[in-house]
Amino acid sequence: MKEKKQAYIESLEAMENALDEGFKGLITKVEEITNVKYFKVQSSYGEKDGIALHIKINGAEVETFTQWFSLIKDARGLKQSNIWAFKVKYGKFPVVGLEVDVKIDENGFYAIMY
Repeated sequence: MKEKKQAYIESLEAMENALDEGFKGLITKVEEITNVKYFKVQSSYGEKDGIALHIKINGAEVETFTQWFSLIKDARGLKQSNIWAFKVKYGKFPVVGLEVDVKIDENGFYAIMY
């Protein structure tokens, strides 16, 4: 029993370190989808085109999440967009196989860091 307790404590310490440092994730799918279909609610801003990135947390067998990005259609808004911030951080737009940094946000959900 003492060994299980020690293993559990070590796993908690590893999780705490991961929360501070973040995780690595791998883009497994880039899906074109509107905000209405992704969030399954009507938007007061109307329907917008976007992409959903499907991310697998490295080292986890089944732990995955998705994150939606709107697609910018006007060059004036590109540099202020989240998709541009993603490109600046990772050197390219999202593609399958790209490794990304992941954190747990203030609501307890995974989020790509950019």
